Amino acid sequence: MTDHSTTSTALAPPRAGAPAAAHRVRASRAVVHRSCGWAHAQLHHARRRLAPSAGQGTVEYVALLLLVAGILTAVVAAGAGKHFNIAQTVGNKLNEVIGGVGKSGK
Repeated sequence: MTDHSTTSTALAPPRAGAPAAAHRVRASRAVVHRSCGWAHAQLHHARRRLAPSAGQGTVEYVALLLLVAGILTAVVAAGAGKHFNIAQTVGNKLNEVIGGVGKSGK
């Protein structure tokens, strides 16, 4: 089990009767622990500075979907009352394209 009490007293003088080597080990662990914590914080802050536009991608995707929806609405409105079946036309064109895959254009 890890002794967490050494973290706050790691740089304190060695206890009476304790070997000096044990104090050096505790002190070096505390320094490494603090250094790792500092490095982690610096990386976190650097990442936040490099990516300040969090959430911007979602807004762009929503705008793109609204644009496509607007175009489809305009196409359907333009074809209203002209016996124009957009679903069947799109399906036929897809079948033509899929059926033409692999055939040479010669």
